[in-house]
Amino acid sequence: MKSELEMLREQIREIELKQARCNHKWGEVEYDPTVKREYNIGLSFQGSDMYCCYTGSGYDVKVDRWSRTCSKCGKKEYTTEVVEEQVVVKTIKKPRFR
Repeated sequence: MKSELEMLREQIREIELKQARCNHKWGEVEYDPTVKREYNIGLSFQGSDMYCCYTGSGYDVKVDRWSRTCSKCGKKEYTTEVVEEQVVVKTIKKPRFR
């Protein structure tokens, strides 16, 4: 009799195999920010060059992130990378009546 953990591992392997073989059909890209913990770390010195302890405090930083999901297999991908694109604004003339 398989343990529940072994059955779950087998299900995960099957899903990963399905996702690896899928020719993905990506859905809409969604803005999906996350929070990352950052730390200010400093040293407290005792004596000339011996450290005593680390001091610091943590704070949360919002990280821009986007995600997309395959509509066939359900795989979800995340990225924080962006590419800058220049958009040219076209000026058009419209008649104006007084």
